[in-house]
Amino acid sequence: MKKILLGENIFLSLTLFFLPISIGLSSLTLAFSLAYAIYTLVVNFKILNKYQKIYLGISFFFFLLIFLNSFFTDGYKLLLKYLPLMFIPIISMPIIFDRWKKASYLRYLNYGILFSVLISIGRYLFNDHNEFTYRTLEILLNVHPTYYSLFLLISINHFLFGTDLIKRKNLFLLLFFIGLVVFIRSRIALISLVVIGFIYLLYSFKSKKAFIGVFLFLGLLTTSLFVSGTIKGKTTFKLALTERIQIWESSYELVKEKPLLGYGIDEEFNELGRNFLFNGKLNLLDERFNSHNIFLSILIQIGVLGLLIGLIIFIFPLIKRPLSVEFLSYLIIIGICGLTESYIHRHWGIIIVLITGVYAVKIGVKH
Repeated sequence: MKKILLGENIFLSLTLFFLPISIGLSSLTLAFSLAYAIYTLVVNFKILNKYQKIYLGISFFFFLLIFLNSFFTDGYKLLLKYLPLMFIPIISMPIIFDRWKKASYLRYLNYGILFSVLISIGRYLFNDHNEFTYRTLEILLNVHPTYYSLFLLISINHFLFGTDLIKRKNLFLLLFFIGLVVFIRSRIALISLVVIGFIYLLYSFKSKKAFIGVFLFLGLLTTSLFVSGTIKGKTTFKLALTERIQIWESSYELVKEKPLLGYGIDEEFNELGRNFLFNGKLNLLDERFNSHNIFLSILIQIGVLGLLIGLIIFIFPLIKRPLSVEFLSYLIIIGICGLTESYIHRHWGIIIVLITGVYAVKIGVKH
């Protein structure tokens, strides 16, 4: 077959654009992105370097592990609802070729965020809201605020480490997105924001931007410390932390019982519900039957083996490519945010895999 290098995967760009806006449209473009990626892979497989082939092999093995796990535990009935079953092989597929431009993909996420903000303002102006609560914010954004904050953090990270902040447009968007994170007031997002600021502070000394780094870090730290801790309708920090600890205790008990392979796809909700009932945690017997921790969720569903392979997929790009502060900072963001949210349970969580693919593109490519 003739070797051809295809251009930018427009469907991937559209998926990143629609993620902050519409579940339906982003699902459709994601399906087309996968089809395009598979075709691209078949056409160009012979020209992939060995590291890219190894990466795809690891991804496919993870996909196979989860698929078999779901098949033998009846989780296959919810196949399309579980993100790992949809996207594992596409971590690299859409974006492994030399005509890739990292910023060209990430800018579509920025456009999507800006467009969603305009839509949210329109919803607020044309609907009667007696008071502004956390539920109001979720309705206006049409995205869970924690996930929306993750979109913002990914863009902020790219602006800090991957763009020229001397350009007014980049600086304006950086400050605007930081303002949105502060406005949404997701606690874990604010912590991540301060951590990003600290990483940039260390980075700024090396890149001779120390003044900007110090100013930015102190600004983020001060703002995060003094911003109001809650929006009306959102649980207080103490209550939220207490509930999280109860959930994590139950999750840990489940992991100890079946550590290697877990309970199976779609079993986390059932097993946690039984544990809550058995241990008298009646305050948790609502719809929150997940671990609220991506690592515990994976352990419960596919065990230690699945978690190790999953971590390799995210860490592997660091092995055979120049160390990227931007990518390393991105992984830290995912790690921090994943401590309090199980991103594999909602459609928006696909962002962490798509962006990992964007950063993983140059594995083993000589510069």
